[in-house]
Amino acid sequence: MIFLRKLKKSAPVWVEIDLKRLRNNLQVITGHLEPETQILAVLKSNAYGHGSVQIALELQRNGIAYFAVARLEEALELRRAGIKGQILLFEPIFPEQMEMVVENHVIPSVVGMKSAELLVGRLRQLRRKIKIHLKIDSGMGGPGLLPEDCREMARFLKQQKRLEIDGVYTHLTSDYRGDSEAVRSQLEQFRQAMIIMEQEEIHVPHIHVASSLAIFTLPETHYNMVRPGISLYGIPPKEGLGLPLQPVMQVKSRILYVKELHANESIGTYGSKFTASHRMQYAVVTVGYGDAFFLLTTRQGSVLVRGRRASMISQSRMNQILIDVTHISDVSEGDEVVLIGEQGMESITAEDATKAAGIPSINCESVCLINPKVPRYFLGSRQEWKRNSGAQPAVDELETAATDYGNG
Repeated sequence: MIFLRKLKKSAPVWVEIDLKRLRNNLQVITGHLEPETQILAVLKSNAYGHGSVQIALELQRNGIAYFAVARLEEALELRRAGIKGQILLFEPIFPEQMEMVVENHVIPSVVGMKSAELLVGRLRQLRRKIKIHLKIDSGMGGPGLLPEDCREMARFLKQQKRLEIDGVYTHLTSDYRGDSEAVRSQLEQFRQAMIIMEQEEIHVPHIHVASSLAIFTLPETHYNMVRPGISLYGIPPKEGLGLPLQPVMQVKSRILYVKELHANESIGTYGSKFTASHRMQYAVVTVGYGDAFFLLTTRQGSVLVRGRRASMISQSRMNQILIDVTHISDVSEGDEVVLIGEQGMESITAEDATKAAGIPSINCESVCLINPKVPRYFLGSRQEWKRNSGAQPAVDELETAATDYGNG
């Protein structure tokens, strides 16, 4: 943990993570679930820029026992930090990674017959057995088992003793509206895959389809496990849902110095030029695209200074931005600047920052694009909330994902 008092004295840019808000968002999510539905907390990309280790530790303290990451390196980081719950890898692994997967009790995704056969071969060499989740490609086109290949996979799983199926899942498109033909088609494809598993008498402990938006809009996709990602961090998966989610992250910097610019005077850098139409005052802020990568493409962004919005007036430099503070009284060196977060009565959301950067995608990119080396300060850590149902097993009661096993 890094103390905020020291940060304000030394760091030119920092991130504040409010764990109380994280707990609030967890409660909002569970309020949309049946008591027996389990939560698989998504921590990929450094928990969407929030700091995967501290987020996982806080969730673990509050009863969450299942986590998901994209890559093995992310899972190993969590294990080194003392995360004891089950960790699922979304991306398939290579055979040479198997020993690390086994030793660290990580659950890989199996996406096809070839990957399953390679894993079994390596596990025979190691004389071990592991849990897996099958990923079904229901229409996204990425890695995954096609529904028509599920019967062959089911029979293969019954014939070998190295892979123990712990879950089956798929990933929906970003359009989760109830009238979406694409989503309806995907759900039907997934249902067909699960029918085959049932016909082949394959027991599947965990079935998960719903990520953040489907959690709130498609209850029929909940099955017995859901995968909240951006909603955990207080970013609404869609506008207009009216959810009481609270943004967990704030990104802050400071003013380095304040200067005046005369009418018709120009400033600029690296091909970007700004010419003042009138006499104005501008400030140099100690943050740039080297700290918050989304600033590289931001042309019409704004920040908060003394509770008011201040517009960027030039292309971001690697470690500095220039902002117009003509309309803000008493601005001085050292003043706090908010890039994402609240100040006074004003706020800039992650969605605002993403749109200002011109990123044509979902609304979480800005928080994912904070340099991991920017210090994170975590506040509000308290073990004040736990799910009171019996759905989530206690962390210390979980079985390991890998066990010794003989020839077979």
